[in-house]
This record gives sequence, structure tokens and C-alpha cells, in this order.
Amino acid sequence: MKKINYYLGALALASLSLGACSSDKLAGEEPNGPDTKTERTVYVNIAVHGDAAGSRASASNGNPEDNATDFGDPVGNEGKVNSCYLVFYDGTGNVVGEIAQVNGSFESVAVGNGTVESRLQKVVPVTLQAGQENPTQVMCYINPANPSDLQNPLATVQTITRDAVTIPGTDGNLFPMSNSVYYDATNGLKMAVKIPAESVFTTQEAAQAALTATNPTNIIDIYVERYAAKLTMQGIATPTEYITATTSDAALGAATEVEVELNFTVDGWALNGEAKNTFAVKSFREASTDGQILPNNYTFTGLNAEINPNGGDWTWNNANFHRSYWACSPVYFQAEYPEVLSDYDPTVMNQTFLSYNDVINGKGFKADDTAPHYFKETTVGTHGLQSANPNAAVASVIIVGHYSVTVNGTPTPEPTFYTYVRGTNGNPTVYFEGTGNDAASTVAGGLSMQKRFLWQTTVLYKNTAAEGAAPNYVRMSAGVLDDLHAMVGATRIERPTDAVLGETKMASRALTLQLTGDNLTGIFINDNGTPKQIVADNTENFDEATQVKLTRANQILWQNVGSCNKYEAGAGFFNIPVKHLGYYRQSNNTTAATNAATIEVADASVGDFGMVRNHSYQINVTKIEGLAEGIGDKANPIIPPADTKDVYMAYRINVLRWAIVPVQNVEL
Repeated sequence: MKKINYYLGALALASLSLGACSSDKLAGEEPNGPDTKTERTVYVNIAVHGDAAGSRASASNGNPEDNATDFGDPVGNEGKVNSCYLVFYDGTGNVVGEIAQVNGSFESVAVGNGTVESRLQKVVPVTLQAGQENPTQVMCYINPANPSDLQNPLATVQTITRDAVTIPGTDGNLFPMSNSVYYDATNGLKMAVKIPAESVFTTQEAAQAALTATNPTNIIDIYVERYAAKLTMQGIATPTEYITATTSDAALGAATEVEVELNFTVDGWALNGEAKNTFAVKSFREASTDGQILPNNYTFTGLNAEINPNGGDWTWNNANFHRSYWACSPVYFQAEYPEVLSDYDPTVMNQTFLSYNDVINGKGFKADDTAPHYFKETTVGTHGLQSANPNAAVASVIIVGHYSVTVNGTPTPEPTFYTYVRGTNGNPTVYFEGTGNDAASTVAGGLSMQKRFLWQTTVLYKNTAAEGAAPNYVRMSAGVLDDLHAMVGATRIERPTDAVLGETKMASRALTLQLTGDNLTGIFINDNGTPKQIVADNTENFDEATQVKLTRANQILWQNVGSCNKYEAGAGFFNIPVKHLGYYRQSNNTTAATNAATIEVADASVGDFGMVRNHSYQINVTKIEGLAEGIGDKANPIIPPADTKDVYMAYRINVLRWAIVPVQNVEL
């Protein structure tokens, strides 16, 4: 984070607790001198300090220390200051004077500790209107997108959002920054920097003399940090072939397992579940039990109780370093997190979930892209971790790609396939698209998913009695050619309608066997032990004793055969929740000390996962040997499944002056 010292004479930034409302004086922040009745100019000395590149998590305990391992320097434009603005406030938190643009260059400096990378020192004039008090607090904004809208009362500063964490510059993107927000040694929230009365000068000469003295005094120290979180994909290992099986298309009861080799090609990667916007100033606003933002800030004790329950030992705040390693992003205050695609309403939710098509068409990055990329702060609290789908609540890296399939030594590139039940080696069995009235597999040597479902079903019947005779219902069999043709013509593999699903939530990749409503003559379904005629939902004169409506029939069929997972054109994805510094706390025991093979996000503590501004994260995928999750439709946003616990194996993250989080080595 960057530290900024400015002089109103000599200006040192003061921190502000936002718990006060704008109409009340803050304790210890009475006006610096009497109001005057005419416009006047006062001077302060400001020193703005920029942190080193960012912080990263210490590999041993998640608590960054003052060294090159835990903090990293900026690269390129990451530390470039194109513009610097100061906004001054009176003791009530209202803006006084005009916004001040500060010109000058930052100098490299080693002060205090290694977390500070550069400093700008200036005498800053503040023009006050008649009736305005002397400034007692100041906020600093570097490279702001819209300088004109920065003059907001302090009571609302932590709720103002921005849609981007970089802005275009003349020679590349620039990085907006604002005051570092943390809790001081007395556990008070530090945001706006206080300006003592003795640091306000009435002449520029007096301010300059204080600034250039052998032992300068009355300098306002401001520390700033970037909005952005930095993420680097260090590498993605070549996937190992995945060995599973299909079933031969032999006579029913005589089929055997046939080995299938799946080879995954990585097509790209992206950050999924990222917040749509970010707060212009790091926020520690309280969240209600249902995730709503509250008007007051967390006390240090209150927030620490959430972050370190049951004696946890993560040091997420460091007053000596003028920084904190956690924050409450807009996603913190989201009421619900999607369990499945049908839950995701992008007009309401504050997260962005990408589709396969998004990733490969400009919203993601190529598989070999190892350059750093920058994202919005995305964190969640207890509400998100205890939601129905904590995997969707946290920011995750998704790796998307496609499979080629080899059956009996013959490769087929990018076929659509399905997984259903497990074979003798414990891996999901693969089935393919069907064609024709016998649902023949489109991949030679395999079995179609539709025929496999028809082998499975036990609820479809036919009446073999002569016309006028008492019904004689016989279960239909895919091993009987006429039955097979009739069932193929009456069914298809698809997602159940909302009416069929009812309250059940079903992933978009999950499909089942459903009756189409066509070609149902002569087909009956077993409804609680009684074969019944299948009729349209809007049938008049419905006879419940002998008939069943189509929606109910499809519920029966779905319950009978279960669901399969679709891989459209072989497409699949791996999901990697981004670990934060808290994951490595020693109180997490073996989870923190090792690269655990299974990451249980639902068991995580606040601070274990997320992306915090001015932190640098690195992910290194060292192995891919598991089976990707299926992508049923490449255009659908990818929602990490709530029921998946074993697809993101052994990995570490390094968060980087940039605070650096440990490298996240991943085996998938």
C-alpha cells in the first residue's frame, strides 16, 4: 500500500471511525481553530506513502512479516502515480475546501518497515470558504477514475463503489489507490487521517520550513493501497489421460465394459464469481445475519470474533505496517448465493459467473497466459460460508477445456458424452449421443445414453391383451426391438421442466430421460404399482384411477432412472477456490500445514478464501488427473457445484507489498 504525507503546512493523515453520523463531532476532532467569516487558505505538509507491491501470506502461518517473501514490489505501472487528489474534512466528516490536486513525483524510500515502497512529500494549500472550519481529516485518492465525485461525506465513503480496478493511461493501465484502512493499536478503525491543529499553517513559508527542517515535524502521513487484487497463473500442467469405461452395445444382459480414455485439452482459465464492483475505500461495514450491509463498522473485537472463532490465531490486522489483510467486499453483503444455474440472476446478484464461451472469447485467458491479471476485491463472511453453496460464494479460478475420447483404440475429437453410474474401476461410466430409432451410439464401440437409460427403466409398460379383453400389462424392455423403437420415439434426454423439478434444484449439466408427449400411444407408466395411461397435463375429464398426467409421469421416470452429467462437445471445467492468508493459520491444523487433497469450503473460517485488494495471488496447477465437471451448455454461466468436494486437490496460494499470499500449488 502506498503511504502519502501531505502538508497543510505539514499534513499527517488521520484515521476516522465511520461509526459516527455526519451530524456529530467525532471524539478528539473539534475544529482546528475558530471559523472565519471570509474565504481563506491554510497549508498542510503531506507525506503520501505507497506500499510495496502488495502483501502475501507467509507460507507457515498466514501472518506476513517484513521481508521479501511476504511483500513484493510493483511491476510496470502497478506503482505509477499519474494523479493525486486530497479531500479534506471537518470534525463532523463533511468536506471542507476544494479538492486538492497534488503534483510531484514519488521517491523510493525505506522508512519504518519494508512494506513501504515510495513517498511523496508536499506542502498543500487548502482553500476554505467562509464559515468552514479548518480541516481535521484527509483522504487521498491516486489515479481516480472520476476525481469530481470524490467529495462525499465520510459517513458514506465506505459504501461508494467502482466498476473497475484499473483505468486507461497513456502508456498502459493505471491503478487507482486510496487510504489504507486498518485498526490501530487501540483497536480503533483508521481510514481518514487526522490533522492535528498544530499541523495547519497560515502561511506557505511556515509550512515549507517545517517540511524541510532537519528533523521535520507536523507532517501528515497518509498510507494508500491499490483497489486491485493481483492474480497470476504460474502454469497449468499437461493433463493426464483419464481411464474409465463405456458399455458395449450388445444384447441386454450380455454387454461388457469397454475401456475409454479421456484426454483433456485446456482451452483457457478465468476468475469466476468475481464481485461486479469494488468499494472505492476498503470497507469494514458490519453485515447482518442475512448478509445485508449495516450502517456501522465492525469493531475490531466483533470482526476478530468472526475471523478467529474458537481461539484462531490469524493476525489479519497490523497497525505497525499500517494495513490489514482482510476486507468486506460488496459480495459480503449478498443475501443469497446460487446453488445451481436457475438460482443465478445477474441483475440482482453482485457476482459474475462466466460461461465456457465467455472464457474462450475474451473474458478469460489462454492456457499458457502467465502474465499477472487484476481483479476486484471479492470476500465473503460467515453468511456466505454457511450458505447452501459456499463454493459459489467464494472467488474461484475455473479452468475450462474439452475432452477427446478414445474407445477401443479409436479417438474421437470433442464428442458430446455423458457420465452415469460408476464402473468397476470406480470412475463414472461414459455414454454417448444416440441416433436413429434404435438410439445407436454416435461413437463406435460405445453405448448411447438414451439406450442406457432405457435399459435402466422399470416403469414403462405395454398392454398385450387383445382388444376388448382385460388389460395385461407387461414391462417394456430395451432388449425387445419393437419396445426399444417405441420407447426411443417417446423419450429424449433433457432437463426436466420446472413443473417436474418442483422444489428440487438441479445443476444445468444434469439431464435425465423424459417423455416428450408424442408417440405415447400404447405406453403406460407404473404409478405406485398401477400402470396408467399417460395423458396431457390439460386433459379434461381426467380419470386418476387409470390415467397419469405427463408432468407426473416424467417425475416418475426421472426418479426411476436418475440423472446423468452432460459434456457438450466434450467440454468440462475444474474449479479452484482462491485461498487467502487465513487458510494458512496454524489453528487450521493440518489443513493449513499441508496441501490438503480435499478442500472443504463449508468448513472454512472467514479469511480462508477470497481476494483482498493490494494482495498478490499465484496459482500453479502441478497436476490434472481427475475428471472435470461437465458443461452441459457452453453458453450457460458456470456455477460451482455445491455437492462437489474432491475436484480441487492439493494447492497453495501466495498472496503478494502487494501483500503476497503463498503460491497455491494445485493438483486436479
